[in-house]
Amino acid sequence: MYRGDTEGGTERDKTNGLLLHARKVLGLIIQEREATLDRAGADETLWYLVLVDKLGLVLERQGRYEEAEAMHRRALEGSEKALGVQHPDTLTSVSNLGSVLERQGKYREAKALQKRALKGRVMDLGEEHPYTLISMSKLGSVLSRQGKYEKAEAMHRRALEGSKKVLGEEHLVTVTTMTNLASTLWSTRQWKEAEDMEVRAMETRQRVLGHEHSDTLTVINNLAFTLKSQSRNREAI
Repeated sequence: MYRGDTEGGTERDKTNGLLLHARKVLGLIIQEREATLDRAGADETLWYLVLVDKLGLVLERQGRYEEAEAMHRRALEGSEKALGVQHPDTLTSVSNLGSVLERQGKYREAKALQKRALKGRVMDLGEEHPYTLISMSKLGSVLSRQGKYEKAEAMHRRALEGSKKVLGEEHLVTVTTMTNLASTLWSTRQWKEAEDMEVRAMETRQRVLGHEHSDTLTVINNLAFTLKSQSRNREAI
C-alpha cells in the first residue's frame, strides 16, 4: 500500500460500475458525433471536444492512463484550433492532460502544462478564482513528485490560503488542497503538521462525503502512514 492508494469496497465497486457506464455512453456519443463532424457547426464541434475531454477524465479514473492521454491530447488540439490557446476551455484541457501525464510519471511535460494552465488562468481569471487555485495545487503536486518540495510546499500553501478565503474551510477543493499539502509535508518529515491537516480533511470528508467514500478512505490511509512515520503504530491501525 502507498499513500493515496486506497479505495473502499462498496464505494469502489459502485464507482467502477458508474465509470464503466459513463465510458460506454460517452464512447457511443463521440462515435456518433465523429460521423458528422466534417459538416458540424461551431457549437457542435465544441460540444464534441467537451465530450472527448470528459471521456479522458473517465478513462483516467479507471486507471487507463494512455487512453486518457490520447483523449486529452485530441481535445486540446481541437480546442486550440477552435477556441485559441488562451480560452478557458483550452486551459482546462491543458490542465487535464497535465494531470494524466503526472499519473504516468511524465513530470517534465506535466509541469510545463500545469504552469501554462496556471499562467493563463491568472491572466484571465485572477489569482483568487477557484480554477486558478486548483491549478496552483496541481502544479504543487507535480513539483512534489519531482522532489522539489520547498517550491511545492509554497505553491500548496498559496493555493490553500486562497481556497480558504474564497471557498471556505469546508469546501472539497479546500480539503483536497489540504491533503496535497499534507503529502508534501509528509515527504519532508513535517509529520505533525501533516497529521493535523489529514485529521481535518478526514473529518470534513466523513461529514460531507460519508465514511465509505473513496476520497475519505484515501485520507484515512494517508493519516495511517503519517502516524506510522511517527512510530505510533497502534493509533494507525
